Amino acid sequence: MQGKKIIISAGEVSGDEHASKIVEHLREALPDVTIRGMGGTNLRRANVDTVVDSETSASVMGFGELFGSISKIRASLKEMKNLLKDWKPDLLITVDYQEFHFMLMKAAKQLGIPTLHFVSPSIWAWRSGRTEKVKKYCDKLALIYPFEKKMYEEVGYQNSMYVGHPFADEFPSLKISTEEALSFREELGLSKTSPTLAIFLGSRKKEFINHAPTVMKAFLKAKEEIPNLQAILPLPDTISQDLIDKELSGMPACAITRGNSIKAMQSADYGIIKSGTSNLQAAFCGLPFTMYYLGGYLTDFIVRYFVRIDQYSIINVIRTNTVREVIQEEFRPSTFTREMLENIQNQKKQGALRKELLEIANELSSFEDTEIFNGSQSAPERVARMALDMLK
Repeated sequence: MQGKKIIISAGEVSGDEHASKIVEHLREALPDVTIRGMGGTNLRRANVDTVVDSETSASVMGFGELFGSISKIRASLKEMKNLLKDWKPDLLITVDYQEFHFMLMKAAKQLGIPTLHFVSPSIWAWRSGRTEKVKKYCDKLALIYPFEKKMYEEVGYQNSMYVGHPFADEFPSLKISTEEALSFREELGLSKTSPTLAIFLGSRKKEFINHAPTVMKAFLKAKEEIPNLQAILPLPDTISQDLIDKELSGMPACAITRGNSIKAMQSADYGIIKSGTSNLQAAFCGLPFTMYYLGGYLTDFIVRYFVRIDQYSIINVIRTNTVREVIQEEFRPSTFTREMLENIQNQKKQGALRKELLEIANELSSFEDTEIFNGSQSAPERVARMALDMLK
């Protein structure tokens, strides 16, 4: 397999991280492979020629932001289609970023280029023709959830393989001991022994502004009932110090930490966590939590009329009714205060939920029993092996 050419495409930060690890494994097996495509910092560090910079030209989050970025996305898609046509790679690998990649895979199929997609579209959630698009345009599909393979087989798609969840590979190196968790509390200026919440207010400025007043008002109310209640607030660098000072100034018994979300989860007794990837991370950390989601009017309309599930945390998709969900109209201080008071000191309830979450994490640490995955150590490595198998 000398001189192979591969295009790899990722449109978001997480996809860029996964894609870069796939590239590392491909280069180990094919030292002379040439890889080009769309991606960000991580793919460039892996020496991929990023014809399109996803961080400036493709990545969006939320329906409102999508409408404001259509021209950039169209230009990026055109650039990637031209790369397919002019460079004629042996394989196209796409990672997440579903709608964009459906259009790119369609172009590849028209040119006779094989396609491999990592991170399946959420066919269990959307009332749409996504399954038909997968069947038309995707030669091989790498799945991250164990229940997905059966769903695809039931609709007549036989070319999927369950590779395991990427976070299952990362978590062992992030795991800390109970002693380290208590020391982390102390480092933040908190008590080692007081009941501790991990509060996740979102990674984007707009989310933080929308969530902080309601959730923190609830925390203050709960603290009236439990005076020694304390909280860890992990915040990303995208939230400025000025904004933190404005929204959280004078908040008692709250410790803000940057870039320590997993450590914060392992150091808390209970979590109040926005929907998203952090829900799965909490499961691996064994942190009982309440999930919440507050969308804008457009997002709310789309969810109500086009989403076919009535539970939104991926934890509840995997195992129904595992965690409590606070959605839209319920998003008010009284709801969160009640959740904090009912859960933070209830050891029996915490223990039962922690057990369920760890069982889910264990499920996500598995992968399909097949010969090409023998001896593999991670989900990206298994995706790379699927790619190599397609290139033979």
